Amino acid sequence: MKWHNGDADGDGIVDVSDLDILATNYGYGTAVIATVPEPGSITLLLCGLVCLSLRRKHR
Repeated sequence: MKWHNGDADGDGIVDVSDLDILATNYGYGTAVIATVPEPGSITLLLCGLVCLSLRRKHR
């Protein structure tokens, strides 16, 4: 058994001690995922920059 199968303590058995470890650490580690920008927002930012650069060339 591995951690992705529910064996959080690595003893080869999924039991209450694994549940305790998971419950204690529930919610930790999500900050890294939250800081990654969505691809849509990057695309929107690039479109805005292109529009601004084209507007300056026409003046």
